[in-house]
Amino acid sequence: MKFDSEYFSQWAGSTSRSGLADKTGMPQEYSPILELEVPLIVQIASRTMAIKEVMELEHGSIIEFPRSADEELEILVNNKSVGQGTAVKVGENFGVRISSVGGLESCLPNQGSPGKPPPRS
Repeated sequence: MKFDSEYFSQWAGSTSRSGLADKTGMPQEYSPILELEVPLIVQIASRTMAIKEVMELEHGSIIEFPRSADEELEILVNNKSVGQGTAVKVGENFGVRISSVGGLESCLPNQGSPGKPPPRS
């Protein structure tokens, strides 16, 4: 996944890649954020249910979702949508092949406005 280098280059004062941390396109001064661990969730589907229905669930119950089984899965970072992908089998494990990525900047805490770096803590 790649951050929008144009957005972050406004803080660096240049649109060139010099002074930017590796392939993410973020300024070097923001490289510590790349070490943060965030929850990554692959959402199959969601729905609402009445509490009564939830209370009636038991082992073997099937919950139907209003979504086709062949639709792409939603990829969330920090509970914010960042892309979509398709389910794949990786050995004996489940994986996701990324088909689209976007909106990663929204996952960063308090980014500030373009042209103004986020506050440092």
